Amino acid sequence: QQKTEEAKGFPPAVKWGFNGGCLLFGIAAMVLAWNTLSFDSSLAVLNDMTDYRMIPADQLALVKRSDAEDAFRAACAKKPDSPFPYLTLSDFLMARGESEEALALSKKVVELDPESSGYRIRLYRMLRHLGYRTEALQQLKRAAELFPMNPDYQELLKQEAQ
Repeated sequence: QQKTEEAKGFPPAVKWGFNGGCLLFGIAAMVLAWNTLSFDSSLAVLNDMTDYRMIPADQLALVKRSDAEDAFRAACAKKPDSPFPYLTLSDFLMARGESEEALALSKKVVELDPESSGYRIRLYRMLRHLGYRTEALQQLKRAAELFPMNPDYQELLKQEAQ
């Protein structure tokens, strides 16, 4: 009888191994999906509270910094290596005129994703706006190295050279 079963398909041990592997893969996918949704939810809370593009300035001024920081910490706790909570809080603080704190968060963004030319250009613009020209130029040069085909970066380099 066993030879007949083996002739019809895989031996029971192989079937169990395959089914068990599929089960483990499915569980892992569900855990990953849950963690992603949980992080997205936390980030949405922070973004909904602090998005200066969607919230009128008079209402944004009413948002307590401590509430925004609590939402920031909640998002960071779920995905500490994500730059998005740092970007969001940085934008919020910059919109409120808290430039140095926003700058520190933007530097952390570049630290978390050093190969992103976009984050470096964002930091360049912030540094330039705040008067840190030498440091800004370093960020611009690195962004241009990372994405040499970007004509905007090349144009900014030309402007800085004048």
